[in-house]
Amino acid sequence: MKKVVFVFSIFLIISCSHQIDKENLIGLWDCTSALDIESNEISLPEGEEKFIVTITSDSIIIPETGIEKYTWEIKGDSLVITDLITVYIKELKPTALIVEYDFLGHTQLTFKKIKK
Repeated sequence: MKKVVFVFSIFLIISCSHQIDKENLIGLWDCTSALDIESNEISLPEGEEKFIVTITSDSIIIPETGIEKYTWEIKGDSLVITDLITVYIKELKPTALIVEYDFLGHTQLTFKKIKK
């Protein structure tokens, strides 16, 4: 029984700790949807409306803040945007990104990478 608990504990620890590859974050990200987790309300872009986030190796540009650049770093499984917000990286694939943050409500954003 001790072996089963030990193996289960190791599996749980390994599955909870995923590595974030900084190189996968770099690029242009188009927000495809926003989900208000508390109300389950989904917001989709309307018409030609775009919300594109630019991430470089040393800065991030978020459209709603104008053309201000913020520094960023990865801490564990979160993306810390200096002097702005910390977002939890729920999923990161080479062409898809899902983040969650809690600022005036718990929100989940889904992004699709734009190929250049």
